[in-house]
Amino acid sequence: GNLWIGTEDAGLNKFDRATGSFTTFKPTGTNQGISYTNIHGLLATGNELWIGTFEHGLDVMSIKTGKVIRHYAKNTDSNSLKSNFIYCLYQSAEGEIMLGTTIGAYSYNRSTDNFSPLPGMPVFTWYSSIVKDDNGIIWAATYGNGVNYYNTKTKKAGNFRYDPRDKNSLSSDRVNSLFEDSNKNLWLATEGGLCKFDTATASFKRYTTANGFPTNFILSLLEDDKKNL
Repeated sequence: GNLWIGTEDAGLNKFDRATGSFTTFKPTGTNQGISYTNIHGLLATGNELWIGTFEHGLDVMSIKTGKVIRHYAKNTDSNSLKSNFIYCLYQSAEGEIMLGTTIGAYSYNRSTDNFSPLPGMPVFTWYSSIVKDDNGIIWAATYGNGVNYYNTKTKKAGNFRYDPRDKNSLSSDRVNSLFEDSNKNLWLATEGGLCKFDTATASFKRYTTANGFPTNFILSLLEDDKKNL
């Protein structure tokens, strides 16, 4: 398969792993080209590549043709996005597409081709990462307001924040990304270290420079085939 790379100001890049070559996509001035050179969220699903831009809305490109086939921008009605800064994109195991923006987190409605705010998620919040875990809980990281959650089974919503008096609280309210590992543990990359959520106690175990990290500013994490993070 191809590796898609979104850059800060050099557009969208496709890396062909078979040939080792790059194809660059930049705005063309037509509605078939991407909207902007600054790309933040990417999601490949089927023959579509969803492209979140900085303040220029959401593009959906045909992977087969390399042309944009749909575009979504903010609007005032209840089923539109409220921000054109599409920061992150996520698809659940059930195929639900969710996105985080600087004003709200949303789910895509396939049947009506529009969006609904994610339940339990305050709208006027910058969302940096979204994950739906194995228990059906949607977690939405924020840039400055900790992490919000919504249990799709019980309909319970809540929020976890940094508490300077509690070493088992979230280590920072600035959460850059979320990751659920193969053992179904939820990890949070924050600007105060890496956190692992303890489901039993609803608390966090922190990993920081005291544990050997070169910095407490953690951007993201992945897991390899040997279950190393």
